[in-house]
Amino acid sequence: MKRSFATSLGMAISLALISPFAIAAPLRPNQPIGEADVLSGKVTRDPDLGYILIGGIGGAMGTFMRVPDEATRAAWEQDRKDALAKAQKKYPGAISDWEATVDMLKKSGNKGPYPEKPVEPTIDNVEVAPLDTRDMVSFGPQFRYTKGARTSFLTVVKPGIYYWVGVPVAPCMCMGTVQFEVKAGVVTNLGNMLWALPQQKLDMTVAQVEWTKSAEERAKAGKPPRVDPFAAPDLDMTVPDSLKNWTVVAAELHAHGKFNNYGAVVVSRLAPIPGVLSYRRDTVIDERTGQALPNPKLVSMQKPKL
Repeated sequence: MKRSFATSLGMAISLALISPFAIAAPLRPNQPIGEADVLSGKVTRDPDLGYILIGGIGGAMGTFMRVPDEATRAAWEQDRKDALAKAQKKYPGAISDWEATVDMLKKSGNKGPYPEKPVEPTIDNVEVAPLDTRDMVSFGPQFRYTKGARTSFLTVVKPGIYYWVGVPVAPCMCMGTVQFEVKAGVVTNLGNMLWALPQQKLDMTVAQVEWTKSAEERAKAGKPPRVDPFAAPDLDMTVPDSLKNWTVVAAELHAHGKFNNYGAVVVSRLAPIPGVLSYRRDTVIDERTGQALPNPKLVSMQKPKL
């Protein structure tokens, strides 16, 4: 995928219908909410929108992408048609400029190579943002819902199926991740499960292998163990008291297959989660069904780091 899309990671905002139930400024997808606005009544639950709650993990940040639905796909197709119409309108001028340039170079004695002829625009080569990136949402590290000993983030989203991309400019979970559903009018609580549930030791990196060797050597030498930097935190699904009148449900994670590396960062995958996600070499396994997920053809800026 073209690098021009990489800088848009985590910044895609899509407007939704304004609910008559919203107070003050209407909420919109990819909008963070602060606890003070909920406590003051400035923000109330909009039954037409969904919400993602992340918590218990300090100064975190990350990005989710939404599985495109029919409405998103229709809007994307219309954008492609509009972009094609504009490109076709400019194409004759581009050809004239190219012909004039080549003719001038030939007359000046330049034997080439000459500029390549502009490619005729088609629906498949016009540039629009990729379909998968249209409903991206991000959270953190600023605009926290709660601060202090326990940090949380509450983000407004369109209802739908979302999958975990990872942290911007950090490894992308392109080779295997998890997805979950966000329903209208409901706060879907992820707590710290994206960090607490993955079993790192089942999918160890080179650094983890070296740490394990070092820990074993210390144990043999009778030395006290150090804190394991790769140990997963305890699961924390705490819901702030300020959301007690909102409908809050724990996210139900499901395996999600491979996807394109739109951010042009190092490629990785989410560590296995028992009962949810595992791998058979480079194939993603849905542990809920025992089935292997398809291996799609990917367009990536980086080589996989498995």
